[in-house]
Amino acid sequence: MNKTRIIIFYLLFFIFYSPVMAATPTASLSATVAPASPSAIQGGPTGPEEEKVLEIRQAIKDQLTEIKEKIEKKAYVGNILEITDSTLTLTNFRGKQRVRIIDDTVIVGTNKKEILTKDLALDDKIIALGEPDANETLEAQRITVIAPPKTIPAKKLIFYGTITEANSKTFTLSFQTFQVKIDKTSYLVNQKDQKVVLKFSDFKVGQKMIIVYPETAEGKIPLAKTVFLLP
Repeated sequence: MNKTRIIIFYLLFFIFYSPVMAATPTASLSATVAPASPSAIQGGPTGPEEEKVLEIRQAIKDQLTEIKEKIEKKAYVGNILEITDSTLTLTNFRGKQRVRIIDDTVIVGTNKKEILTKDLALDDKIIALGEPDANETLEAQRITVIAPPKTIPAKKLIFYGTITEANSKTFTLSFQTFQVKIDKTSYLVNQKDQKVVLKFSDFKVGQKMIIVYPETAEGKIPLAKTVFLLP
């Protein structure tokens, strides 16, 4: 009797508690997958995020432009074209700009020391810092004179030859294929007796000499730096 009850219990359990299989078929694994956008693959912003990034970039660019304009308004750079009383007129790529020197203006020379207004000269290149007025004349708080760039010394050349002409009017010595000018800065040396002080009038046709002179532009007569009159 007990065995019969146990068998009936198991039959009822399997009838009412057996799992029900899904009626809908399983989705195919070959379903089409949409390709990811390049920005998504690279991890970059897309859609609204990308627009936000562009807005931020533009805002930064506008701010930098504004800062640059403010700096340019407070700093004038150029060469002095005119000095009248307490006003300097500068010339630069913008044209002409005026700088007013006031009692508190500090002027610094090329030696990094303070100088006076009278020490400024035409064609000096300066940087003026201050506040522009309604007429765009800068009231300078500080003016700095910029030292001119160092020029590369000209290449020195040496010539040896015999004088064919000595022109005392133009102070020019001529040789078969060369001409050179002499002036008060030329150093004249008599190799026979270096104690003798030479003058241009001492140079005669037929004399031999060595001349040291700087390289000069084509078509121009060079100026002698040193002249050695040979015995």
